[in-house]
Amino acid sequence: MKANATRRRAAAWSLGFSYLGQALSIVKGIVFVPLYLRHFGVDGYGAWLASANVVSIIGLMELGVSNVLYQQLGHAFGARDDARFARLVGAGFCWIIVLSGLFACAAAIAATFIVDLVNASASIRAPLLDTFMLVSVSAVLNLALANVIAISHAWQRTGLGGSARLLGQAVELAVLVPTLLGGCGLVSLGLAALAGAAVSLAYVLIAVTRIWRQLGLPRPRLERETLRELATTSAPLALSRIAGHAAGNIETTLLAALVSPAAAAIYGITDRMFRVATGFVNPIAGSVLSPMAHLVGERGVAAARAPLAELSTIWCAVTAVVFPVLLVLNRDFTGLWVGENNFGGVPLTVAICASAIAGSRLFFSFVSLTAIGEISKTARVMLAEPLVRIPLMIFGLKYFGPVGLPLGALVAAGAAGYFVLPRILAASIGLSGRHAIRALFAGHYGVIAAFSVAVTAAFTLPSVRTWPGLAAFASAATLVTTVVTCTASGPIRRMAWARTSRLLARTR
Repeated sequence: MKANATRRRAAAWSLGFSYLGQALSIVKGIVFVPLYLRHFGVDGYGAWLASANVVSIIGLMELGVSNVLYQQLGHAFGARDDARFARLVGAGFCWIIVLSGLFACAAAIAATFIVDLVNASASIRAPLLDTFMLVSVSAVLNLALANVIAISHAWQRTGLGGSARLLGQAVELAVLVPTLLGGCGLVSLGLAALAGAAVSLAYVLIAVTRIWRQLGLPRPRLERETLRELATTSAPLALSRIAGHAAGNIETTLLAALVSPAAAAIYGITDRMFRVATGFVNPIAGSVLSPMAHLVGERGVAAARAPLAELSTIWCAVTAVVFPVLLVLNRDFTGLWVGENNFGGVPLTVAICASAIAGSRLFFSFVSLTAIGEISKTARVMLAEPLVRIPLMIFGLKYFGPVGLPLGALVAAGAAGYFVLPRILAASIGLSGRHAIRALFAGHYGVIAAFSVAVTAAFTLPSVRTWPGLAAFASAATLVTTVVTCTASGPIRRMAWARTSRLLARTR
């Protein structure tokens, strides 16, 4: 019971810090966008979005090592195997050094063609290149940070990693505001990113070292066999991560390269709210990776059945409210935010929303399988999905315009996240038929009902022209969506009632 409580607290801390960090990301990624447009212009902002996606793709040099470390360190600590834990940490540090070097080389090579790739105008070519290099260095530091945080997550001390990232984001904003207002332009983004990453890494290294000594763990050891095992286990994830991140972040790059930076900026602005929403929904699954691996290491894979069913219900409840509400609000919010001329249209919004839901479900299935140790099978599916997605997106862009990009992603991510990976997950935990559907898809009627109502509202409701009006509209949309979700889904309704009853009982 004590171990279960510890795992629940770890997941709750991880989720809480993820949401706090996402709140700061909203400031940088949404609140500041009008300021970016004023200082960079639409072309400059679009070129930056496209080049930032290239940095994200280069970041795949991480090769999936951190995901494997999260799972294996959690499993080893749950099984009380301190010697293996120390060996895994030693192998992880070795990989950090090797991969950081590879990342730096890849960034230097990409810098030679990035300004031409994104069709940057002459006035922003130099600052764009400087920003690209600064952000690349910060990405190297974040790569190291992710692997070090895996250690604290294995101890079920997820608050440490969350507080480190939160501190880094606060530093990033503290640097971004004065440099941007001081006239540094695009370079301010690079300076802020570098400062935030450096502070986060320093903080977590000091904290992990102190806790390691308190726990009395053996010193990290580097053994060839463990290093080889980590590389072998990570290898299937390597190609799948490269292809998956490339497919998931390529939209604006494709538009900048094949259409124009302005088209990329409009797509990025229309997509922005759903990117933020994904940042709120995906941590639901990500927060339990280490606790779930710890549970499997302690009690076996069958113990994951009940937590996965509960997790699916929670994911559906949040998804059914967050994405449909943003679908209804996106047109009016964007018009008030940066002007109606920068909105990509309701059909594009609907397609992006559906694609975001499918992509989030794909991530949910991926994390669940990784947590219980099914890494090889999962990686093969995650590799095949983007290899299908990218051609579909290019085809969609050619024949349907920008709306074809999210439609292509929807088909590929939906097939993998809703059909292929759940079958593997059900077989792994020993479920089939109705039992598998009830466990892994609990709450999905609520998602379908809420999305259907939101699509109808997005096409039929009149525009809201003021911020107070939008706030009132958002409140009404949230209430209606919540009622529709609970009415359509029994699991979500029962979960909401049970949690509300417990909350009321505590207040008496």
